[in-house]
Amino acid sequence: MIARGATTPLALGSAFKLYVLAALAEDVKAGRRRWSDVAVLTEKSYPSGQMQDWPQGAPVTLHTLASLMISVSDNTATDQLIAVLGKDRILKLIEDSGHADPGANDPFLTTRELFMLKADPALTAQWRSGDDAARAGVIDALAARPDPPLEDINAAFANGPKALDVEWFAAPADLARLLAHMRRTADPQALAIMAINPAATETIRANWRYIGFKGGSEPGVMNFTWLLTDTDGRDWVLTLGWNNPAAVVDEGKLEAIAQR
Repeated sequence: MIARGATTPLALGSAFKLYVLAALAEDVKAGRRRWSDVAVLTEKSYPSGQMQDWPQGAPVTLHTLASLMISVSDNTATDQLIAVLGKDRILKLIEDSGHADPGANDPFLTTRELFMLKADPALTAQWRSGDDAARAGVIDALAARPDPPLEDINAAFANGPKALDVEWFAAPADLARLLAHMRRTADPQALAIMAINPAATETIRANWRYIGFKGGSEPGVMNFTWLLTDTDGRDWVLTLGWNNPAAVVDEGKLEAIAQR
């Protein structure tokens, strides 16, 4: 293993969606759900993605939701899966996967809740100062609020990093343990979903039997995480995270390091 800062907790951005996928895929393997199960679209978040523009009430399979969540980081698909699974189910998966500090993600946020928290300085302050019960109360209050216009959300993120302590958290070692846990407990279709967008060049892909990927970003946050299987069938994990609460991080620079 080559590691630097492997046990340092970092904000993940959308890489947290691997935990949602893992919980779903574990339920499928255990027979509690099927990929073909249909959910009625009730949730709505903000881009990235496309499902925020789909009609409410649309029937969507869990496979479609998971595929959009991972391949194009669709936030509405993510929040719909969180609604289907339940936050407690995902928190249990985080703990079961060997996360060193699962409580750092409790209360567990949807993407809509994160956007709304960061867009309102007063709510951000309440979140920071409150205990778990107070934070749960903030989340309950958000459910009753109308969605701010997309322009307000975009404006909240326009001036650099925004409240990086309002996020989802894991250390690189936690993510490596998660992927190992998925190998043991997840339905294999989850790995096929991770391979839809492998974020690797054709030259790199030719050297590996399998490449699965999920990344995440917001101003000041960047994560790239790959599960790779070599030609001998051995699994490898490459995960890189970069947080800077004072400045936007250079995505191109970190990606260049990762691709090398």
